[in-house]
Amino acid sequence: MRLVAAFGLSDTLRPEAPSVLQALAARNIRVSLLSG
Repeated sequence: MRLVAAFGLSDTLRPEAPSVLQALAARNIRVSLLSG
C-alpha cells in the first residue's frame, strides 16, 4: 500500500455521500476516513 495524499477538513456528511463513494469504488478509487 502506498499513501498518495493526506489532508484534513471538517464537514457534515451530505445525503449524496453514499452514491459518491460507490461511484469512486466503481473506478477503483478507495476512500479512507480517519477520525479521532
